[in-house]
Amino acid sequence: MAAEPWNPRAQREAFFALPGEFAIALRDTVLRKKASWKEWIVEGCDQNQESGVPPQEPLRILSDNGRWLLAETYYARGYVPAADIMRVQKESLRQAAFLTVTGCHAMGECSGQGHIWFPMGVYLPLEGERDNHYLVRAATRGQGGAGWKTVRVAKTEDAVKGYLPYSPQAFVALAKKQIGHLYDWGGRWGGLDCSALVMMLYRCFGIFVPRNSAQQAAIKNGVLLEKNMTIGERVAILDKARPGDLLFMPGHVAIWLGKKGNMLYILHASYTAGEICAVSMNVNHKNAQEFLFKLEKIERIP
Repeated sequence: MAAEPWNPRAQREAFFALPGEFAIALRDTVLRKKASWKEWIVEGCDQNQESGVPPQEPLRILSDNGRWLLAETYYARGYVPAADIMRVQKESLRQAAFLTVTGCHAMGECSGQGHIWFPMGVYLPLEGERDNHYLVRAATRGQGGAGWKTVRVAKTEDAVKGYLPYSPQAFVALAKKQIGHLYDWGGRWGGLDCSALVMMLYRCFGIFVPRNSAQQAAIKNGVLLEKNMTIGERVAILDKARPGDLLFMPGHVAIWLGKKGNMLYILHASYTAGEICAVSMNVNHKNAQEFLFKLEKIERIP
């Protein structure tokens, strides 16, 4: 029996179909593997960090011990600080009209709270428009506690109504906007690691992929590269790739930009560089091996 076609919105739709109590993130926050800030550092990365959670992200509450909540988003599960969320009715989380942040950040203005910054891929329920601003609804915490506030977002900010229309060119252009943005393994400090970058980019187009690179690599069959392939064989396969295709290496994912002369270029969130950058595949990765020789799979998602 043939496998069913992949549905790019199934993961998020299934999340909202779940029963239970729901909440929304008030700020950039975290999902921890344990209900603790205690770190377990391996090769410079905190292994107790499951994932970051952007502001305005819906969560489903599974249990509550007071200071921490066991909760899940559509893409990950872990412990979130209770102070960073606001309990809401599930129906309030799904709005027909919304803004999508499509730059590294978009700035909003909220009466009594000043400027509020929203990172790429965040959805903001749209209440209306006034003059040169969108009026959106956001969950915030002020002096009177947590609640819904109307936030003004200038139409000059990097945000669009609804989803961006997908094309490989639009995907690559959006990815290039993120160059120089902070690398942050697991999203502890509000930055992006390699797979979170891919996930948040696709979100802008209404395409919902899994959180980690191994799960992303399993979405489609793709093109597999054997370990004993020569440089020539690897380059010949990349010659058939389309800019915007995903390139998978052990524990890592990058975005194919294309070939210029004899140079092969990718864009990725780099632990070594500490930021999102565009580099040649001839640059050494960990253990001094070129990216080109670590390449295992090429995948075209949409």
